[in-house]
Amino acid sequence: NYENYELDVWYSLLIKSVELTFTYEKKIDQFTSLSWNQKGEKISDISTDTIIINEAKLNFKYKIDELWNIDLSPNSEIRIFINNVKLSETIKLSEANLSLQEGKSEGFDVTSLIPYNTELTLSIQVYLADEFRLNESTTISIDDVYLNISYTVIFPDTQTNLHVFFNGINKTLNPIFEIPRNTTLNITVIYPDDNGVHISGASVKLSGNFTGILIENVNLGQYTILKDTSNLSVGEFRFNIVAHRIHYEARKISPILIVTGNPTLNLELYLNGENKTSDPYFDVAINKLLEITIKYKDLMGNHIPDATVQIIGEGIEETLIEDPGLEQYSITINTSIKLIFGQNDLIINAQEKEFQEQTINPRINVRKINTEITPVLGSNKIKILPGGRATILVYIYDTDFETMITGAVVGYVWENGEGSL
Repeated sequence: NYENYELDVWYSLLIKSVELTFTYEKKIDQFTSLSWNQKGEKISDISTDTIIINEAKLNFKYKIDELWNIDLSPNSEIRIFINNVKLSETIKLSEANLSLQEGKSEGFDVTSLIPYNTELTLSIQVYLADEFRLNESTTISIDDVYLNISYTVIFPDTQTNLHVFFNGINKTLNPIFEIPRNTTLNITVIYPDDNGVHISGASVKLSGNFTGILIENVNLGQYTILKDTSNLSVGEFRFNIVAHRIHYEARKISPILIVTGNPTLNLELYLNGENKTSDPYFDVAINKLLEITIKYKDLMGNHIPDATVQIIGEGIEETLIEDPGLEQYSITINTSIKLIFGQNDLIINAQEKEFQEQTINPRINVRKINTEITPVLGSNKIKILPGGRATILVYIYDTDFETMITGAVVGYVWENGEGSL
């Protein structure tokens, strides 16, 4: 026998039954995802001749075994990727029913995502955007997936070339173009034969995220269309430019248009009322208040309201407050609380969804307080007779806060020794 318990030795033991009962919850990590993947052939493998993709539609049916708890993860969704490029349209899991339903009534238009010389890969992903705990299993079913691609094979005739210009800039070799919103995009196409002669009467069209028919100018030997970007959201748009005419080789180019916010001026920076836009370096004493003011304007010099203006640095992340009357954003910080002693490299970023964001990088040097020592009698010289006594009286003045300093340790040194006041 051992202290507090009894030790029994068993040479043979038969357990007829045992029952264990326990409960558990599974932790679902944020950004967890599960994908259904499918590989396909290259579109270019269909034929050695030119292939024009007319349209590509994707659809599928999906359901869930019990309605999604939106309180656990409101942002979880079903995403579609083609060759690792995400379709902008998604399906929230909160929209899933208990019976199979179509992802979209007329299918998802994925024409602009279909690659030409690369094997096609399709991925349908369940994306869990939030961290939550789940005490039961949930089944999400995907069925009847189809990707219909309609295309035209153009048999070669007379060889041709295709040159593309965006706002007068030749982007044939690198068809990526950035343009701000609320501006006009001029798309010009030159479609000559192999001898450089303009092909008249051709069909030159835009398809994908952009659609339209380019108008021919016979005198200039080109096709042109003007597109207004004011109705576009900020982001990336992929589209195709296709030119063809009977008995001539068809040509296609697939540009990427990057739409940015409305153009803005560089940020104006004021530190304690001093304009530091051109040289954002500022020297300030510790414990002193620092007022930071930003002016965020469009190209016409007008104040941009309702923007998010933030200052970020080591130990600081603050949002500036807008003053509509003064048409500016500002914040006042205590240098001893929000900044470190020495140089502080900060980032100030201003953004508004309809405008281009702007950034400026102030460098704030937090230093010791400057002082001055002034003799009470107004002179640095003391005259005494041999064996006499001298009284040293000085003021110590804080030049940053403009006040007298008391309680300081003040010493003096001369040829016969040193001492303290």
